[in-house]
Parts: sequence; C-alpha cells; structure tokens
Amino acid sequence: MASSTEKAPPQDADIQGCFAGNLVVRGRLLVRATGTVGGKIAYGEIEIERGGQISGEISDHTD
Repeated sequence: MASSTEKAPPQDADIQGCFAGNLVVRGRLLVRATGTVGGKIAYGEIEIERGGQISGEISDHTD
C-alpha cells in the first residue's frame, strides 16, 4: 500500500481576511471586499469584490 502526504489544491477559495504566501486554487478564487491576497497565486477563475486587493505573481491557470 502506498501513501502520500501531498495535498491536492482546493477546488474553490473564499478569502475574507489577509492571506500571504503560495495559493493554488483549481476552481474559483473569490476575494471579498475585506480580503487581501499577496504572494504567488494560481487560479482557475477569479472574482474580486470592490475593495478586495490582490498582489504578487498571479496566473490564471493551475498547471
């Protein structure tokens, strides 16, 4: 039996606070008006509410 500690990226993410680091989302990344995301970000699709902030290295795919 084989085992793995590697985690699959989440399907969707809903950011309402502060996130800094590497983030990979296979599906929809939603950054709420109160959300701030910074770092290396990859996503399938994205929605940023008015007031939400995103910065860093951003790509629209999760390859």
